[in-house]
Amino acid sequence: MKIGIYGGSFDPIHLGHIGLAKQAKKELQLDKVLFIPAKYQPFKLYREVTSDEHRVNMLKLAVEDIEGFEISYSELNKEEISYTFNTVVHIKELYSEDTELFFLLGTDSFLSIEHWYKAKQLLKQCHFAIAIRPGDDGKELQNCINRVKAAHNTHVVLLHNEQLDISSTDIRNRVKNFESIGHLVPCSVERYILEHDLYR
Repeated sequence: MKIGIYGGSFDPIHLGHIGLAKQAKKELQLDKVLFIPAKYQPFKLYREVTSDEHRVNMLKLAVEDIEGFEISYSELNKEEISYTFNTVVHIKELYSEDTELFFLLGTDSFLSIEHWYKAKQLLKQCHFAIAIRPGDDGKELQNCINRVKAAHNTHVVLLHNEQLDISSTDIRNRVKNFESIGHLVPCSVERYILEHDLYR
């Protein structure tokens, strides 16, 4: 079995997240993609995050009808910082030893991965699939990939995803300023945000 692990705040989930997960599933021939909303992200400990309930409800609306997309509550169920290493180890324990795990992330995250919690161990626990975003420095990314491969023998894949310039931060700001977000999130998520008066 081949499984994609996609972690994040998903505050809110948007079409960029969905597009990346679909491309990874297709390109890597994944059996499923696990969306794992974070409880306390180590790099965002002092940023206010929308409640777990709202973020999960938006995730459910976005992925419920997409085959092979599932939500894991492994980080939300723990009152501790959501370190990727701990999450990957936990997911590995749930499946057989021959299951391949691909951690999905963007260029900016991968460039800092050598500074993550237990980075050396993490880089040996799973494969990494990187999504490119508009404006990413390809040379810097390739240098980082080469360095990580040489030091840890890590399997790294560059995805051929559509490069959408979408961010959750921009979506929250647009809602706050009463601007349209219909082209940035699934329709069901847009309705949920408006009905529950989020990000105002």
